[in-house]
Amino acid sequence: MPSLLLEVTIKVSLVLLIALALVWCLRHRSAAARHWVLSVAVVSALVLPLLGAVAPSWSLPVYFTPVAAIWSNTSVAPAGETSGDTAAALAGRTGHLDRTGAAVPSTIAAPQVSTHDGRGANVRLALIVVWSFGMGVTLLVLLAGLGRLGRLRSTATPVMTGPWRELADEIGVDLALSRPVQLLQSRHPTILATWGVIWPKVMLPAGAQAWPRHRARIVLAHELAHVHHGDWATQMCAELLRAALWFNPLTWIALHRLRRDSELACDDEVLGLGVDGSDYATQLLDLAKVLRPQRTAWSPGVAMARSSGFQRRITAMMNPSLRRQPLMRGARAAVAVAALCFTVPLAMLAQSGSASFEGTVVDSSGAPWSGAQVTLSPVGMDQLKARLAAEQDKAEALKQEFEDQDVLESFKRQMEALTAQTDEAGRFLIGDVPPGDYSVRVRKPGFVELEETVSLAASQRVRRDFSMTIGSIEETVNVSTGDAVPVPTSADRETLERLRARLSGGRLQPPVKVRSLNPAYPEDLRGSGAEGQVILETLVSAGGSVEVLNVLTPVDPDLLTPVQPELARAAVTAVRQWQYQATRLNDLPVDTRMTVTINFTDES
Repeated sequence: MPSLLLEVTIKVSLVLLIALALVWCLRHRSAAARHWVLSVAVVSALVLPLLGAVAPSWSLPVYFTPVAAIWSNTSVAPAGETSGDTAAALAGRTGHLDRTGAAVPSTIAAPQVSTHDGRGANVRLALIVVWSFGMGVTLLVLLAGLGRLGRLRSTATPVMTGPWRELADEIGVDLALSRPVQLLQSRHPTILATWGVIWPKVMLPAGAQAWPRHRARIVLAHELAHVHHGDWATQMCAELLRAALWFNPLTWIALHRLRRDSELACDDEVLGLGVDGSDYATQLLDLAKVLRPQRTAWSPGVAMARSSGFQRRITAMMNPSLRRQPLMRGARAAVAVAALCFTVPLAMLAQSGSASFEGTVVDSSGAPWSGAQVTLSPVGMDQLKARLAAEQDKAEALKQEFEDQDVLESFKRQMEALTAQTDEAGRFLIGDVPPGDYSVRVRKPGFVELEETVSLAASQRVRRDFSMTIGSIEETVNVSTGDAVPVPTSADRETLERLRARLSGGRLQPPVKVRSLNPAYPEDLRGSGAEGQVILETLVSAGGSVEVLNVLTPVDPDLLTPVQPELARAAVTAVRQWQYQATRLNDLPVDTRMTVTINFTDES
């Protein structure tokens, strides 16, 4: 979110800076021209984020693998490496019987989980809170003003007939207004405002019915000029833009200039209807005295006697050399098209911002797991490592010509992975991810590592949920002709209670073998020199029994038949008699896959 806000701020600032520069270049042109440029710029800046959300993605060419964001980066233990503490913890979580019947620990293979640094997330959260608070306050002020207009509207009386209505219809024809304008007589003595788009309204202060006709004509001409220019809609766009980017001074400057040029453009429109400049200035000064209390009561409606730029307006009215021509329709269209041609590519380019990847990690029962490590690695990491090695060799060979190794360091940074750990609810979030294709790995001790690929587009928020399955366990048994006749062995109660005490309290408790029987070397093969390895894929059921799912034995390449099937038969017969205390997941027994490797040797 902070990166997206920063990107929008930069793009909006660029639009407003260009518009303000054009307004300065047009300082000797009419106020209508400057007002139209600012209006188009404000609307373009407001819709720029929306265009970025719906327009096709257009990013600058990426010549290197995306570099990991600093806030989300943590150190990752290399695959296959496990710390001593983790190995010791796992070693005490599962067990089997040795040949004497004593329970001894064995391990479930799992990677190490790195520690996640949450300081970056806290900084982002603080920035979001501050921005949201400022926007909330600004919007609250705007909504309060709109609410005040609504209350005044509910108590006002519509003006349907009389001199004011006749003047409004007459001026509406002169200004070629296509929308009917509603006149409202307010009970408030200092309110003179215009608002509305589809059904525009002009609210007159109490006592306006007693004004002379020439003052009424000037007031209505000015307010209807606001309607003709669509000023209220433009100013509301500027208010929303300022609320969203309240921390950006350019939005405040643009709103101030927009209001000032709006009043100047309407003054020029009134003078264009044949009103004398000195008479207009006199009436404006009188109105400012009558409506003076309005200056302390902010309203989102546009008003003729607003104090902003009052002296400048009087000076402009009395200056006969100023250009007051309205902007022609062709020129207005040209400005709008130019803004469109600039804003749309800018919005599409804005999509080159960072993406985010979020989701949850649960087990097979749907329960969330904390401490699971989620890692994003750029696809093609192996090729990148090879390129890094080549560049390093090249840098060593040419180190006399290099004062630094920026390129090499860039490659090293690109090899870093983006990681996060799940919280107590199983949620994770990796922010500020450069666009690209990534390999996702989810790791948690005791569970099967998950891996898949994901494509992250610019400024995209991708959610993916992962369900982990319990990891498999492994057993290896060596059988030779010199072994004694195998007999079943069982763990004594004291040993089992001691082992289970070590496992208590964990949500995942691996199985413990309580009954074992080693395979017997087949009598028919003794002295024949028959040797081989039998691999059994089995399932330790929730009830503790062992089910043989698949038997892997050497196969004769010519006959495509198992070599020494007697060895496989002996292995299956023995393993089916094993018994376990089942794996417990969230205090419930569950099935667990197990791979049993049995090596047969003939020592005779």
